[in-house]
Amino acid sequence: MPHGQPGTRFNEAKLMGKSSKSKRKLKKLKPKQPAAGGPAPGAQPPLQQPHPQQAGPLTEKIFGYIRLAPVTSTILAINGLVFLVGVVFSLEREILLWGASERSAIWAGEYWRLFTPVVLHAGVFHWLVNTYALFLIGTVVERDLGRLRYTLLYVVAGMAGVAVSVLGNDVLSVGASGAILGLFGAALTIKLFQPYSLFARVEWRFFLINGALLIGITVMGFAGLPIDNLAHFGGLVMGLLLGSVLSLSRHPKQTPGRVKVLWGLAAVLLLIAAGLSAAATQRWPGMGSRMAVETHADNAEAAAAHGDYDAVLEQLERAEQFGELAPVSLFQRAYALIRLERSDEAEAALEPLLTHPQGEHYGRFARGILREQQGKREEAAEDLRTAFELAPTDWPQRDAIQRYLDETRRAPGETEPDE
Repeated sequence: MPHGQPGTRFNEAKLMGKSSKSKRKLKKLKPKQPAAGGPAPGAQPPLQQPHPQQAGPLTEKIFGYIRLAPVTSTILAINGLVFLVGVVFSLEREILLWGASERSAIWAGEYWRLFTPVVLHAGVFHWLVNTYALFLIGTVVERDLGRLRYTLLYVVAGMAGVAVSVLGNDVLSVGASGAILGLFGAALTIKLFQPYSLFARVEWRFFLINGALLIGITVMGFAGLPIDNLAHFGGLVMGLLLGSVLSLSRHPKQTPGRVKVLWGLAAVLLLIAAGLSAAATQRWPGMGSRMAVETHADNAEAAAAHGDYDAVLEQLERAEQFGELAPVSLFQRAYALIRLERSDEAEAALEPLLTHPQGEHYGRFARGILREQQGKREEAAEDLRTAFELAPTDWPQRDAIQRYLDETRRAPGETEPDE
């Protein structure tokens, strides 16, 4: 046998001998019995209950969501805080004072109304719907676009929605719907242009269902419900355009040169939104403001109650600059001229009333007062009698006309009989 083999067998036997001894020692060792009530050998230690001062599951979820979508979380917090403050201070009753968009106020220099409507809501249902939509869509769009692009998109879409509404609508408007629909438009572009995005994995059914809801809301707006379709349209279109640019700039295969070009297009869209906002601050030919007409008409009525007929004429002149006057305002103007003894101007002011479908009884009443002032009692009685017949039954002046007609029927010197 070769010389090295016995040494090899010896070494193997030696090693095997050690292994056998080790096995015998292991057999002699007995496992320790667990203490009464203790865990079994090899079992995992029990989970420790969180300390009362430690963050619970709900708090962890909230802070986890904030870390996931910090911009959306901030917007939701601002909208919620403004809504709660509005509930405490009766926001719905004074929504114009809180910053709703309104033409005449913006024309007067209150330019912040181009931005503040985005954080205001007209009621609990309005706020809840927009909060849910922002949470549902905004969270994913923010993760797909990134914080900077997402913030730019939300602000610009909101600006465009408010500006288009002011330019095309004579309404009092609030709500984040324009900005949220901008996010929806951007989500559609992300679905198309970002193959590795989160929205790329969203089924088309999501967009079809929400698109159908959007069409339904638009139809309800055209049917007369208080829905600002133009704000929705402006935000959606801007979201589609700007969202396309921002989505393409995030595409993994874009070159640095193309990214710069896309950011240039984004700057152009930002300038367009700024241009729309600037245009909304100007009163263009043919544009009126029902709110301004009503405000000045109310001021005229208050002035008439105090007998300040010059102020009545001044306020109604301002109101007429923003739109057509209602029959009651036309009557107030004619009556103010009569009390100021400006008969010729009063005669001219009566013409629109006498030909107005809903204002003839006002015109007859005012002309009856004028004829009485001129000493033409028979003509005054005829006009007042016609006004009484044309006026609705709840018209406050009917009682006064009736008393006048009763007095004119009595013979001179005849007194009213005692009851």
